[in-house]
Amino acid sequence: MLRLKVDRSWISRSGPRAQRQTTFVFSLSRAGIVELVLTRLAPDCRVVGKFRVVGRAGLNRVRFRGRIGRRVLRAGTYRVTARTLRPRGATPVRVHLVIVGKPNPLPGELAAARAANACAPDDTRESVTAAGAVAPAPPSGGQSKSTFKRVSGVLGVQFTKAVDVVQGVPTFLFFVLGLAIALLALAALPGRAAPSLRIHKFLAYHRELVALAGTVTLIAAAISYVVW
Repeated sequence: MLRLKVDRSWISRSGPRAQRQTTFVFSLSRAGIVELVLTRLAPDCRVVGKFRVVGRAGLNRVRFRGRIGRRVLRAGTYRVTARTLRPRGATPVRVHLVIVGKPNPLPGELAAARAANACAPDDTRESVTAAGAVAPAPPSGGQSKSTFKRVSGVLGVQFTKAVDVVQGVPTFLFFVLGLAIALLALAALPGRAAPSLRIHKFLAYHRELVALAGTVTLIAAAISYVVW
């Protein structure tokens, strides 16, 4: 049997270290692998990631700092669903977690954030109390969405899927892409526009080589992004 709760139902993107983390607490009747899936309920409705932990029989504690792997989660309202992979058969359990953009949010702001839900009305059936226990959730819909907008100062701006994709790209890929663009731009530079005589002579003899290097670098960046 799997049971799950969270030490504190919100964490902050900034401020004191104690506010930038929380702990998932779950108990197992016997040892097994537990998968935790995070679904963002507001400002949009999407699964943002998952991770697995090896649990022992009894009480388990997993520290959570608002990130999955190297990706930092954006401000918003999240549902955390836990299920056992080995052994199978346990009913999935859920808690809710709010990630805020600034420290020390007001109780009213947190309550409004917990009520926000951009998913279908029957997509989520639980909510989390201040103590982290699972409780029935209020009906979601247009009212919940508008409530989320009113507390956007706490939860941050409305983030798009494109921003999430960009955030997940490793920094070195931006460097490689920039290098490829620079090489291709240099290869396309007219000789008379060269900023110096040395660059003019270099392009006169090695323009094709620079263009080839830029193309190879661009392809390498594309392959690295797909593999990553």
